[in-house]
Parts: sequence; C-alpha cells; structure tokens
Amino acid sequence: MTGLNRCWGYGLVVAIVLCSLACSSSTNEKADTDESDISLVPDIITGPTPGSCKDMCGRSPDEGDCGCDFHCLTWGDCCPDFPLYCGDLTPPSQECSFDVECDTDPPECGEPLVALNKDGCWGCGFPLTCTCSDGSSAQGCKNQIPICPDEAEMAVQEGCPVCVDPLTCAPQEGLPLEQCTGNEQCVVSEFHTAINGPEDCYCTACPIHPMNKVQHLERQEAWATHCTAWEANWGCPVTGCAEMGEPSCDDGICNAGPSEPIQCLANPACDQEAPLCTEPMIAVQKGGCWGCGHAETCSCSDGTALSCEDDAPACGSGAELAVVSGCHQCVDPLSCEVTVPKAPPQCLVDTDCVWSEYAVVAASETDCGCLGGPAAIMSATEHDGRAAAWQTHCGDWIAEPPC
Repeated sequence: MTGLNRCWGYGLVVAIVLCSLACSSSTNEKADTDESDISLVPDIITGPTPGSCKDMCGRSPDEGDCGCDFHCLTWGDCCPDFPLYCGDLTPPSQECSFDVECDTDPPECGEPLVALNKDGCWGCGFPLTCTCSDGSSAQGCKNQIPICPDEAEMAVQEGCPVCVDPLTCAPQEGLPLEQCTGNEQCVVSEFHTAINGPEDCYCTACPIHPMNKVQHLERQEAWATHCTAWEANWGCPVTGCAEMGEPSCDDGICNAGPSEPIQCLANPACDQEAPLCTEPMIAVQKGGCWGCGHAETCSCSDGTALSCEDDAPACGSGAELAVVSGCHQCVDPLSCEVTVPKAPPQCLVDTDCVWSEYAVVAASETDCGCLGGPAAIMSATEHDGRAAAWQTHCGDWIAEPPC
C-alpha cells in the first residue's frame, strides 16, 4: 500500500467521521460532542531507527520506510518488529466503513468478524479495530514473530502476532525467520541458537550468523535476561573478530558478504618491548600494551571450533577463558600459557544452597551413621549426591542398629 493510497484512505475515514459529526450537530444542536473518542493517528514519537519500531510506536510510514502506528496492520506496511515493541499499542476508537465501491456481495465472515470496507471493496475485520487484529496486546507473547509473505499481512490475534489473509483474516503460514524480503531486515548476529533459560546459555563470539533482525533482537534480549549472571560466574573466551561484509537479502535468505581478514593491532601506547611469543603466536596489542596471541584471532584462542562437550571451567582472577584445540582452557591473558582453573562455584543464587543432614559422604557401609538434624550447609547438588550415596550404602544398615 503506497503512502498516497494510505493518505487517501485516512482522508476518506476522516471525511466520513467529520460528516457524521456535522450531520448529528445539525439534527440536534443540543447534543453533546465528544472529541476525545476519535484518535485516527496516535502521537508521533521522534528518534527513528530505520526499519525498526524501537522507541517509535505511533509513527506513520510517511516518516520512514515502514509504519509503527496501529493503522499499519490495516495497510500491511508495519516494520518487522512492530509486535515486539508496539504490541500493546491501543487501537484507535473509530467506526468502520461499510460503503464499498464494488458490486460484489459481502462475504460471510465468521463471528466475531464482520463484513466491512477494505480498499474500496468487501473484506472481513473485527468491529473494534476494523482490521484483522482483534485488539488484544502482543506485549506478553512468547512466540517468535513471523515474517509474512507478500500475499498476507501481519495482525495481532489472541495476544500474538500472526500472518493472515488480508480479506478473510484467516491465519496464513509465515516465512521462516531466517528469510527476509529486503536487505534492511537482515543482520549478522553473534547469537547462533535460541535461548529459553539459563540451561541454554553459551558464550557469544564473533557476529558471523546472518539472520532476520527480529530473530536477532529476540535472542539478544533472551541472552541478556538469562545469561548475564551466567557469564559473570563462568567467563567467556576473548577473541578478535574479522569484519563481516554487509548483510543482504538474497532470494528471501539473509546472507552476509565476504569478511575482511582480521588485522591484529601492533602499536600499543606503552613503552614496554614486544614479548617473545612461542610459535605460532605473535606479539599483539592487548589492553593498550603488549601480549601474545594467535594471528587468526589476535587472542589466546587458536581459531578452532569448539568441539569438546565438557563444561567451560571457571577461570580465576588473572586468567581468561580461551578455546584451544577445540576445548575450553584457562590461560594467562598475556602469554597464553595454560593455567589451572579455579574450582567451579557451588552456587549462583541463594536458592542453590541448603541445610543438609548428610555431614559425611557415605562411600561404603563403613561410613554409615545415624542422621541428625540438618546442620551442614552445602549446595543443593552436593546434598542430592550425598543423599543418593547414603541411600545406596546405608539403606539396609539403618534397619538394624537403632537411631
């Protein structure tokens, strides 16, 4: 829907509303006039981000390349992340138009939909919004936001964004999230998989994964919510990144252009001499001074893909996490020599700690004894392990001596 047609559509709605108010006033001069119940265009918020509705709810597409006001659901020109940021936008209070210019009969719309004017002819819509959106808010929806094909439009129904047939409002299949319809919908992301909880956390590395912008924003928000404390406790490898090419939408798929070879900085501000680094490492700039690193990454990581299934160790102060030969290693950040990792933390939050009655680990029946009250504090994991060991070795013993 072009900006001209959209403006003509708004003009038609405004004309109908003004005519209705004028006719009502001439019929009954004493009738009360309520000018607060019609809000065709919400207040415009400044500070646009091209192709995004972040901080822009209420913006019409005349001021950008896509819309962030409620009417964009009618015209099909919403920004891809409209439901993510503007899902709770209140629909304008207005009367639907039932005057059509075509000669076709109105369709049979399933309740609560009604037949109304859409682009000059008949279509279906909800009476509250005059669109395929039912007026519910998508702010709390946990579903991923779909990308609608050209023959469909995005609407909010039952609290979630869906792709619908613009005439019948029937749900349609959306395009996979890795697909796109324009270059502005694509980014290169450091988040390679979705995150639904702390158990899904991983270390982000270089942004090398081309994907849809909405998918990137969802993963970025989920990572910040679930993985910030996780990273602070466990640490993540430090690595240099090659600069990826500009993302593009090619035949409906987000891709990234060829990357530029990484260039390690070697002009630190300190007066210290460059260190003699063990091959294949070279002297590189680290923290404003010298250090050693691999030429492929400008860091202590050697550039191999992570292939070990072991959990990343918790490196102590004065050490950093690196990926060496496909596995996590704690290394000296300057020399890249492997160091001894610190013991993993017993807990991350208060609820990970419990009082336990198992003061001794029962490795055999000789370790069995009568259990007293819970007097030892330990992690919940340690408590569960001791309880299982006690049941294994002391289950029969407890039936004989008195406790």
